[in-house]
Amino acid sequence: MQRFYLLLGLAAFLTHPLNSPAQIQKAPLTLPQAIQKAIEFNPSLVASGRDIDIADAGLVQAKAWPNPELEVLSEGVNEKYQTTTAQINHVIELGGKRSSRISVAERDWEAALADLASQRTALRADVAAAFFDVLAAQERIQLAETSYQLGMQVNSVVKRRVAAGRVSPIEATRTSVAELTIRSELNQARVDFELAKIRLAALWGETAPKFNEVDQPAAGNNFYSDEFYNNLPTLQSQLKNSPQLIRAQLEIERQQAQEDVERSQQIGDVTVSIGNKRETEFGRNQTIVGITVPLPLFDRNQGNVLGALRKTDKARDELHAITQRLSSELAQTYQRYAFSKADLQLLRTEILPQAESVIAATIKGFEFGKFNLLDVLEAQRTLFQTKSQYLKTQADLYRSVADIERIVGSDQLTRVINEK
Repeated sequence: MQRFYLLLGLAAFLTHPLNSPAQIQKAPLTLPQAIQKAIEFNPSLVASGRDIDIADAGLVQAKAWPNPELEVLSEGVNEKYQTTTAQINHVIELGGKRSSRISVAERDWEAALADLASQRTALRADVAAAFFDVLAAQERIQLAETSYQLGMQVNSVVKRRVAAGRVSPIEATRTSVAELTIRSELNQARVDFELAKIRLAALWGETAPKFNEVDQPAAGNNFYSDEFYNNLPTLQSQLKNSPQLIRAQLEIERQQAQEDVERSQQIGDVTVSIGNKRETEFGRNQTIVGITVPLPLFDRNQGNVLGALRKTDKARDELHAITQRLSSELAQTYQRYAFSKADLQLLRTEILPQAESVIAATIKGFEFGKFNLLDVLEAQRTLFQTKSQYLKTQADLYRSVADIERIVGSDQLTRVINEK
């Protein structure tokens, strides 16, 4: 009973009235805002919410009692000798048919609620992945712009050295080509950014994004210290809360309830009749009382009972298979997360600072003639690749976290990001 009221409250929360979408947002869009917009306005999620209403209707129908029947029979065509019988027949369900029917309808309602919760969890993970794709594209633009400014700086130095006669004019052509290449990468980054924004906005039903940029979460450092993500046994213990496992468990309960329905069909229903018979010839009325009892000599519904038992066995096997699959996916995703976290830490603390110091020293040395242009271009390319790898690794970290959320069905990502 406690679980029933809990599910009822969750249903009320999931099916609350929707508000109108917000207008164009000037401030950067945050991940919690994106998740909230998707949960409120995602068209598929809204449509899935109707399944709860459908299940409610099924529960109402399951609670209905059988209707009585009015039967009128006239014997004879001569009114003088005619006999008229009017009676009411009412079926009395035996074997717990009604309670079993209600139990199946309640399991259907709980299954619809679990399906909606599962879709909400998957949608949160999809929004997180799309949000981080936008963030990665946004940061690639910043990287390309920084690299373009650096290229202009190198080009300016080369032009001064060419004017001073220290290097060949062909060196200026080389730097101009490198600068144009970076400009092309900048244009591509801008296109990727707009496409990523469109994909994110589509998750809450918008054909055109109503935000200009996304907010950089302050979760990078939090991932290193948060116990939830850094302990595989803790994550594995959360699998029991996975919406997929909850749905599979509910399917077992639903099939068990269906078993009761089929078993109840083995017990025939009794039909009680009461009425009046009018004999016109003698002018008298007779009360009629009857009872109809089916004799289960041939059909005892044994085939349907056996089928229901096998469906329950199948549901148990599917629960076991889902458990094994999710456990394997979680272990693999955790390894991706751990690798990305360690790689990102190495890039952030060691490789990236060294690449930045190398390019600064190389440009300065080039101005004084200590390095040639190829050294400068190589250092510039190394810095760009290092920063690109940093952004890719950061995106992989965020995606692995989103996949963990999808598997275990938690909402820890928002909590970690909000811990600024």
